[in-house]
Amino acid sequence: YNQADIQITTQGKVGIGYTTDDNFNLNDYALRVYGNVTGTYTPSDERLKKNILTVPDGALGKILRLRPVTYNYDGQKLLNVKTDTITDMQRKANVEASIQNLEEDIHTGFVAQEVMTVFPEVVKTGGSDDQMAIDYTALIPLIIKAIQEQQTEIDALSAKVGKGPKK
Repeated sequence: YNQADIQITTQGKVGIGYTTDDNFNLNDYALRVYGNVTGTYTPSDERLKKNILTVPDGALGKILRLRPVTYNYDGQKLLNVKTDTITDMQRKANVEASIQNLEEDIHTGFVAQEVMTVFPEVVKTGGSDDQMAIDYTALIPLIIKAIQEQQTEIDALSAKVGKGPKK
């Protein structure tokens, strides 16, 4: 299937916002979107799950090992697009503008190689050059667990302070 800016390969991989002129390697990803994606939901119904276990204690110590960073993307590498092969001039201008925006915009996140040492289950490696990606949504329950652990520590300290010697 090849309609306007949508590519669907014979392997069922999907590219949105790309044309064949963009010269990108869609086979690296199950879904690759050139543009913003909003309003995503993850199935979470108990009836769809098995082997449900509470996240073990220790999340706080792990969360504290993460290093939040700010960064700019290398737009050319991120989009894996060779602009010199795009023949449609408007499309080429749009891709070049997107690359420039990616390189100018300041992003906040983590470095996947660092996260891999703490939470390997939230880092995926793939593509022809083994690029790493973080499932940021998967970090949410771990962060909540860390907050719960921290609250338990705060409550214990508050109880100690409340029971201290009276003046």
